Amino acid sequence: MIIIICVVGVVVLLIILCACIFICRRRFLLRKKVKDIIQISNHQNSKDQETDEWELTWDDLLTKNQQLGTGAYGQVLKGVLLEKSRHIVRDKYNEVAIKMPQRYADEGIKKRFLNEIQLTKLITGHNNIVKMLGCITVGERICLVLEFCSYCDLLHLKKSLQFNLLQNANQTIKEFLIFAWQISHGMQFLTSEGIIHRDLAARNILIDCDKTAKISDFGLCVQINDKHENSPSKNILILKTGKLPIKWLAIESLKNAEFSFKSDVWSFGMVLYEMLSFGEIPFCNVQPEMLIEHLEEGKRPNKPDLCSNEIYSIMQQCWDETPSSRPSFDELITTFKVFLEHATKGYGYLDLLKSQTPSTD
Repeated sequence: MIIIICVVGVVVLLIILCACIFICRRRFLLRKKVKDIIQISNHQNSKDQETDEWELTWDDLLTKNQQLGTGAYGQVLKGVLLEKSRHIVRDKYNEVAIKMPQRYADEGIKKRFLNEIQLTKLITGHNNIVKMLGCITVGERICLVLEFCSYCDLLHLKKSLQFNLLQNANQTIKEFLIFAWQISHGMQFLTSEGIIHRDLAARNILIDCDKTAKISDFGLCVQINDKHENSPSKNILILKTGKLPIKWLAIESLKNAEFSFKSDVWSFGMVLYEMLSFGEIPFCNVQPEMLIEHLEEGKRPNKPDLCSNEIYSIMQQCWDETPSSRPSFDELITTFKVFLEHATKGYGYLDLLKSQTPSTD
């Protein structure tokens, strides 16, 4: 009898011990699960905060009916960023440009637009890059909110500059030189970030109320890992998709779909041509299918009437058939700085040059 009681007691103790082990293990696993959930929640909150850094809602915006620009896949409307938004531009009017895909845009277009938003986040802040103020990426209606540039783009500004040319030719030429110098700075910054623009043209250079040139429209941009402009082949991309501006493309881009920092330099030469010809389209009399043959024969846009021999020489260097023979944006910055110093010497414009030195915020 005593033996039976002892056996039963041992069994009960074993059962209690097993139950304790089971309960303790269950509590341990429960604590671990709760800890993991908290970590995941904190990580998600951190990600949400990063998103909130830029994310707006349509309640933060007032859209006007004024269209600033339009294209095959998107449009840009003028709007107002309301005061309750943290992204309001201090000490300036809160007018903004709202870029969005067309309502009928397919998922592919929306995906490319979202990629443009992500890229714009990386490069905003430089004085010669149009500033991003926010975005809406949640829901059906997505958009990118940018600073509003009151002088629109270089193509629109050329009309007033053409009138000013009759009044003061020297001042007009100096403004062109300042724009060229500022665009060089913006492009040098993109190069330092490993970004090839691929759509550099006067229509994509915005001019703000202070007459500062700002590069915009990064929908065709690509980013590469190698940021060294002079590395032999690592900075060349072969891209055969996308709708591209044929008349502004480098010869290697047209022939082999090759894009690099130096193909952007070619396009920069076309921007100079647009400025100094007051908006004339490059190769306007050449059919697109004949353009490669035209370039292979060594033909380039003619020197505009307003253009000096020195500046036209810079254009021709930008249009060299061999990419490595083209100047870098660093070299172009130096070149236009010298031009400006010569142009402003003795006319009181040197202070203007110094006051407009590009900077990063």
